[in-house]
Amino acid sequence: MAWTQPVAATTQWAVSRVKFGEAKGPTWTGPLDTSVNAIALVDDVLVLAGAFAQGPGTHDLWVWWISAETGELLNVRAFAAPFLDDPQNWFDEVARGVALVGDEVVVVGERQFLTVDDELVRRTIVLRHGLDGEPLAEWTSPGEQLQEDAGMGITPLRDGGFAVVGWGRDQETIRQVVTRWFSAAGEPTAIRIEPTPSNDAVGLVVGEDREGKLIIAGMRQQPKTDANAWVFAIPGPVGPPVWEVVRNGPGQGPDEAAGLAIDAWGYTYVAGSEFDALQPRAFALRLYP
Repeated sequence: MAWTQPVAATTQWAVSRVKFGEAKGPTWTGPLDTSVNAIALVDDVLVLAGAFAQGPGTHDLWVWWISAETGELLNVRAFAAPFLDDPQNWFDEVARGVALVGDEVVVVGERQFLTVDDELVRRTIVLRHGLDGEPLAEWTSPGEQLQEDAGMGITPLRDGGFAVVGWGRDQETIRQVVTRWFSAAGEPTAIRIEPTPSNDAVGLVVGEDREGKLIIAGMRQQPKTDANAWVFAIPGPVGPPVWEVVRNGPGQGPDEAAGLAIDAWGYTYVAGSEFDALQPRAFALRLYP
């Protein structure tokens, strides 16, 4: 497991190993001012993706390789804008998702990027590593469809490559769910934007079902309510959604679906947060194929 915990007005990630029927194993914590947003398992190594706070509202993207047996730090990789572009290290870079794709560890997230028009925008970043953490390649969205976009979740694809989900928007407009497909070589092959012209929406996690559909979970703003959890399936880069589920918690507060798992029989399991009696609470759904 990975989470953030407040420590003296800062954040710090922690990882714990738990065995069924046994007491909780040791807990390993990271440096102060760090946070973890995603976790992946490579044999007996945990890969944690997150950020290291550099100041108010600014982070460097960090990835840690941790032994699941001992908690030993095996490797760490950091990403920040080059010094010539950001000499004061004011740009923000955060890892949002990580997955094992073939024999690579692929990290996705968002970075601030200075355009040729001197506009500071957010763009999706994809970082590919070897299993041991050796950096292989990096890719930043060119903003070919919308001015800004960010990668929030990633899933490997059975036919090779991977898909990334997140959000995109033109500046000072609403966010829309953006899905990108990448080849096994890490090259972008297709992009899809969900038509939600009047409602703010974000895809947080993504998975592939046994039929090759992508299941996306996140949140969507709807009239007369706060944000609602939104889960839907798409057949590929083109074609209308196959199905969708919108969950509005009883408290009419902000709801979001932030966790997703798909089993071999095609059932989709979604976890997230909602409001009841003005208090946040967790929810879990099992959706039939």
